[in-house]
Amino acid sequence: MGVSPRVQQHRLRTRAMRLVQPIDQMAFMVGLAKINVKTLRLRLIVQPSGNIIERVGAVNLWLPRAEQIEVGSVEDENDGAISQWFLAVSLRLIVASPYMVILGNARIVSVIMQLPDFNDYIVFIDESGSPVLDPIDPDYPIFVLVFCVVKKDVYANAIQPAFKRLKFKYFGHDMTALHSHAIRKPRGEYAFLQDARLREAFLIDLTELFEQSDFSLLVHVIDKVALKKRYARPFDPYDIALRMNMEQLTIFLGEKQQGGKLCHLVAESRGKKEDDQLELEFRRVLNPEQGWGNAPRFSFANMPMSLKFVEKKINSAGLQIADLAAQPIGRNLLKPEQQNRAFDAVQNKIHRRIWRFPET
Repeated sequence: MGVSPRVQQHRLRTRAMRLVQPIDQMAFMVGLAKINVKTLRLRLIVQPSGNIIERVGAVNLWLPRAEQIEVGSVEDENDGAISQWFLAVSLRLIVASPYMVILGNARIVSVIMQLPDFNDYIVFIDESGSPVLDPIDPDYPIFVLVFCVVKKDVYANAIQPAFKRLKFKYFGHDMTALHSHAIRKPRGEYAFLQDARLREAFLIDLTELFEQSDFSLLVHVIDKVALKKRYARPFDPYDIALRMNMEQLTIFLGEKQQGGKLCHLVAESRGKKEDDQLELEFRRVLNPEQGWGNAPRFSFANMPMSLKFVEKKINSAGLQIADLAAQPIGRNLLKPEQQNRAFDAVQNKIHRRIWRFPET
């Protein structure tokens, strides 16, 4: 186990008695200055007895699970001064062993924390249409929720660079976030799309980017008219689509041998109230005690998930893919006979099929 070169030497203090606090993620060394024999008896009086104290329960003050403690001594020349002996202590903090560490009068500089076992995939969420049931827009009476699931190494090494190249070509920079609405009704930075020749070139490049990118789309569509007809007190369309997509995501990741690995879901912030409501429903879905009508309970026990909200100003390629895919999917369902170039670019990315609720 290596020792961080950034560790500082700290001298004894008679009243210092501290808990370990995780400052960084590296091994650490604590230096205790050699004490003169003449003052040894005084030290025994002022220093608390014992350096390592076992507690009954797991440590909870920023010290979850101290699993391994190694104690040894090293010698330091101290730039040519009189040699001093130091107590080298390395702690490996993992996740649950009932130890609290108190190092007498020394101050602990840093500890190693083990990172969670992260999933190989990341998920980006976007929607098309409104989940509101009253009133229902007659021109768009559906709600579409899309999960864009992509392997992290593919996202970092292929998809993000491809988006940057496209933006550099057409905008001169990569700060612009691509949105389906702005492409359909171009103005401002998108005004060049009003030129038929440039628009055609842009759409060809964008279609090619989608076709060459490796990602999967999990899609659930809520027919709001049918939902209100079938149920006297229907659940919120967003909640229904979220639960069903999370179930499909768990199955998808399980097939990729990702069980037990923490998966992050990223959604664009819609405002504090809306975000709080979505996070509450997200937690309800994951709660094994939370039922959902008469439907059988689905277990998420082997697929830990975490929901993260980001502001619109965050230029996320993954969120842009989800946005660019959601609206064309909805339009194709409402008007399948109408030519839909954007849908043609994403339909091969849809995992298995488009799920609809209620089923007809």
